[in-house]
Amino acid sequence: MSIWNVQYEPGPGETVTVADEAIGITPAIIRPTSGVYNGRVAEYARIRAETAQMRFREDGTAPTATVGELFQIGDAHYPESIKALDNLKFIRTGAVSGKVFVQPYFPVSYMRAD
Repeated sequence: MSIWNVQYEPGPGETVTVADEAIGITPAIIRPTSGVYNGRVAEYARIRAETAQMRFREDGTAPTATVGELFQIGDAHYPESIKALDNLKFIRTGAVSGKVFVQPYFPVSYMRAD
C-alpha cells in the first residue's frame, strides 16, 4: 500500500452573497476555465461565514431557513471532496443576507511517502 503526501496551494477565492434562495459556489471557482489553474479541480476548500447566520447542506438537497447545518458568523467549514463542493448550497436564516468567503485549494504536487 502506498502512502502519498499531497501539497496544496490556494487558488482565487470568492465572496458569495447568501439570500433567501439556496445558492452554491460558482463552478469556475472549483474548476477554473482560465488562469493558472485552468483545467484543474480544487480538492477541498475553506469556507468562512462572514456576515449573518445561515444554513448549508452538501448532500445535493437545498437547505431551508430551518433545515441544514447552522453556520454562524466566524464559523469555518471544510468540504473535503469534489462532490461536496459541487453540492454545497447556502441559505440565510433571517431577514438579512449573509456572505461567505470560499477559498479553494488545488493540489500542486504528489509525493510518495512509503
